[in-house]
Amino acid sequence: LMAATVCVALDLFARLLLPSPSAPSTPQESEGDSVAALEQKLKTYLRPKLVVVLSGKRKCGKDYIAEMLSKELGASCAVLHLSEPLKSQFAKERGLNAAELLTAGPYKEIYRAEMIKWGEERRDRDAGYFCRLACASAEQAARTTPPVWIVADARRPTDVEFFQARFPTLTVRIEASQATRIDRGWKFTAGVDDGVSECGLDGRSWDLTVTNEGDVAPQFAALLARIKSRAL
Repeated sequence: LMAATVCVALDLFARLLLPSPSAPSTPQESEGDSVAALEQKLKTYLRPKLVVVLSGKRKCGKDYIAEMLSKELGASCAVLHLSEPLKSQFAKERGLNAAELLTAGPYKEIYRAEMIKWGEERRDRDAGYFCRLACASAEQAARTTPPVWIVADARRPTDVEFFQARFPTLTVRIEASQATRIDRGWKFTAGVDDGVSECGLDGRSWDLTVTNEGDVAPQFAALLARIKSRAL
C-alpha cells in the first residue's frame, strides 16, 4: 500500500515537471516554467538546514543507514529516494508495475539494465530532473520543511552536485566488502555493476565514510553527532 501511494504521488509530481504529450504546451504549462517554479521554492522556503547525501554500491546498506537515521531523527528529517521518481516514471512509460519496481524483489532486476539506460537518457537532457522530483516529494510529504533531508541513494556526480549547489551538505560514503555484499544477495551483473550508476562516484572524496559491516554502532553514532551539530 505504501509503495502504491508513493507511485501515485510521484506520478503527480512528474506531471508537474513534464508537459502533457496530448496537449500543446503554453508558457504557463511548459516544463521550463515548472522547473523554474520549483527552483524558486528551493531558494526561498523549501530549504533544509542540512542535506545528508548517502552513496554506495548495491547491497552496501544505504537504505539501512537511511532508515536508522530516520528512526533517530524522527520528524526532524525527511528521506528522499532519487530512484523512486525514476522507477515511477519508467513504469508509466513502459506500462510496468511501479509498486513492484519500488521493492527489492526480482521484478526490479528484470528491468534494471533497461531502466538505468532510460534514466541516463533522461539525465542527459536534464541532469537534475530526478533530484527535483525527489525534492517535490519532500515538499508534499510534510507541511513544513524538516531541518534534515537524507538522500538515500546518490549514484552519480550530478546527483551530489545538485544538492551541493543548493544546500549545506554532508556527503557520506557507505562501504561494505564484496564478501559481505554477496552474503546480502549481491551478484555481479554486467552493464549494471560496471556502469555509471555503480561506478560514477568511485574515487570521490567524502565528508564521512561508514563501513557497514560488523558493529556499525560507533560509526553511526559519529554520523548522527555530525548531523545534530550542524542542523539540530
